[in-house]
Amino acid sequence: MPRKSPGKLQVWRVGMLRYDRALALQRYVMEDRILGHDDVLISVQHPPAITLGRHRLSHAILTPHSELRRLGIEIYHTDRRGEVTMHLPGQPVLYPIVSLRAIEMGLRNFLEVLEDVMLGVAKSHGIDAEVRVPFEAGCWIERQRQIGAIGLRLTGGVTTHGLAFNAKPDLGYFSHIVPCCGLAGKEATSLAKELGSPDRVDEEAVTEQLIDKFVEIMGYKKVANRSFNMEKLVPSLDRLITVRAGDGGRRWLLKLKEMDQHH
Repeated sequence: MPRKSPGKLQVWRVGMLRYDRALALQRYVMEDRILGHDDVLISVQHPPAITLGRHRLSHAILTPHSELRRLGIEIYHTDRRGEVTMHLPGQPVLYPIVSLRAIEMGLRNFLEVLEDVMLGVAKSHGIDAEVRVPFEAGCWIERQRQIGAIGLRLTGGVTTHGLAFNAKPDLGYFSHIVPCCGLAGKEATSLAKELGSPDRVDEEAVTEQLIDKFVEIMGYKKVANRSFNMEKLVPSLDRLITVRAGDGGRRWLLKLKEMDQHH
């Protein structure tokens, strides 16, 4: 738990969004948070994508890049901690843009919050999951099967990146990488696989459970829910990708904010 009570949280439900666009959105929201605005929790899913953290273990990608492109799987290098991660539909992702400095919380403690978020959701479905596995962040089952992954970055006391929880993705995609952040001998699993049926898993409900658990553990008392007009959001994010940080980027962020539709 934070030492100081957090302020207001804005929950942005973005839906399906290409990874590089989501990364651009995070970066500019992070700049906004550094200037003193609200914490933001971005809820999103991604089309198939492999992301590499700062360790960038290229040997953890098992399929030639040309074949991945043919299959429609993009590869992105990121500035987060951690190694290789697979993103794909059926995997709710939460990106908390939170000022840890404002609530006097360390990055390790925040990582444990994200672990507990996933643990709580897994257990609510009757899954005997665990966290705090030595040297292995995330949410695990029998210390061999990873159901949720975490990658974080801290800039100016503000977090970016976050958690990815396997609700009911096509686990066949994980054959293209050494799964579980590049850990040999481990495998990816999902809520659907552990329960024995994808019909028993409602992705939207799981997403809301993750959001609610994050709000509960962090202790937010004021929460504002927002969604976006995707037809307007995507072109603006493409513009953000090409604009350098600074005033130009901030003007585009203000335009993004004008597009939101309050529930």
